[in-house]
Amino acid sequence: MALYFKLPDQRDSLVVMAMAAEQAERWSEMAVSMTQAIKLGPELTSDERNLFAVACHNILTQRRASWRVLSSLEQVELRSQQPRAVPAPGAPRTAQPIDARQYRRIVQQEVLDLANGFLGTIDRVLLPDSSSNSLESKLFYLKLKGDLHRYCCEVSDVAEDHRESATESYNRALELSTTLKPLSPLRLSVAVNASVYFFEVLKAPDRACQIARQAFEDAVNDDDTLDDTSRKESAVSMQILRENIYLWTQGADSTGGLVNLASSGGD
Repeated sequence: MALYFKLPDQRDSLVVMAMAAEQAERWSEMAVSMTQAIKLGPELTSDERNLFAVACHNILTQRRASWRVLSSLEQVELRSQQPRAVPAPGAPRTAQPIDARQYRRIVQQEVLDLANGFLGTIDRVLLPDSSSNSLESKLFYLKLKGDLHRYCCEVSDVAEDHRESATESYNRALELSTTLKPLSPLRLSVAVNASVYFFEVLKAPDRACQIARQAFEDAVNDDDTLDDTSRKESAVSMQILRENIYLWTQGADSTGGLVNLASSGGD
């Protein structure tokens, strides 16, 4: 990711740069700033963890959306047996049509390269450091790791390694999350994203419903008190779980209205 300015040398300044980049929706600069900050000090606060996750999710969400558009164009090409020109304002009529398959593969490689870079930071720096810190840190990184592998599964033609890693990460996160209160925003967000993974990627609706229903019922029966921010976050996750359970048990199409927390920064 090319930058057109010099990054600050101080860790605190890098975090401030990431916060400014978030406000400006400059996800690449946000990701680079947080990655550099992690190199200077891997022990992150809750806010810093969220900054890193927001950068990861949003920089990849843009490319995943592009990949889906190009995949649709590719299907049109396959049906018509000829390249389809991607409309561009002002393009001359004599312009050569674009090969949507090749374009999709370029975007696919961008997703894989970026995700693998973030995964390297998690595996080599953040998860080892979290082993001596809070349970929430370790759980947060396992969930993020599962999300990143899931994104690779979405775009990759050969994704067996990513499926195995996503399954392992989500299962470890689900197991670890049971040590938190059922109404914990982090525990609920793990259940949301893990259940979506099992439904969408592994095509295991029974497992997906079991995860979502158990998390929802446990949270409903929990009488723990939360602060206003945590209560709102938990309420959002519970609403998503309820909606997904309804969609899955009613036999709705897997892409019709399915909701997850992947585009949020995490908890």
